[in-house]
Amino acid sequence: MTRRIVEDAINLSLTRRGVERLDLLQFHWWDYENDGYLNALKHLSDLQQEGMIRHLALTNFDTERLRVIADHGVRIVSNQVQYSLIDRRPDVRMARFCSEHAVTLLAAGCPIERADRRRRYCLSLTRGSHPAVPGGRPLPGARWRT
Repeated sequence: MTRRIVEDAINLSLTRRGVERLDLLQFHWWDYENDGYLNALKHLSDLQQEGMIRHLALTNFDTERLRVIADHGVRIVSNQVQYSLIDRRPDVRMARFCSEHAVTLLAAGCPIERADRRRRYCLSLTRGSHPAVPGGRPLPGARWRT
């Protein structure tokens, strides 16, 4: 991820909105195996220092990546993650990390989840396999990130 790509994207957003600075930029990355997100965040941090962005935020980053980002000196104000009465994964490690690093944890999702997800949750509770249940294990094939 080059500075030019990042800066062009920010300039496009500034132009479309008719502003000189973005108040908040929420950044999302799909593939953690590609660590290009660190380059992108470094460039965004540089643009923040130059006054183009007021605050940097994340969407759906797990605790491990939050730690890596913090270790690279990028200041993040919030991380928006899936969190509800049914999906309480952020309680495992992320809530503590965010509290210790002054990162606001924003809840995304709906307390009343889709019917198929509620059904799977109820089934997993009867088998004792949901990560929100103390001692629970994820369902086979499930990728639970905390």
